[in-house]
Amino acid sequence: MPPASRRFTLLLLAGTALLYLVGLGGVGVLDYDEAAYAEVARGMYLAGEWVVPRLNGEDWFEKPPLTYWAEIVGFHLWGLNSWGTRFGNALAGIAGVLALYLFARRAL
Repeated sequence: MPPASRRFTLLLLAGTALLYLVGLGGVGVLDYDEAAYAEVARGMYLAGEWVVPRLNGEDWFEKPPLTYWAEIVGFHLWGLNSWGTRFGNALAGIAGVLALYLFARRAL
């Protein structure tokens, strides 16, 4: 990859990270869905249960486990707060933008 392309890739990555991460924990968990998924991940985190997601003692298979695992990693890194809850999704968004750029760059 030429140096100019490397610089643009790093600038794109930094700009995307800035857009996704600034204000990530600025407000608390807002709606029912976000709260339910955060509670499932929190329960898995506190119980050390990485296989079966549960909400209020019932098995909860609304989302793939990778969603909850990403939130658990956020809890490990940032604590049990809205930043930790949203961190995995923000990283997935950043990775998606980077992957789209790299694939489109190769095709075009």
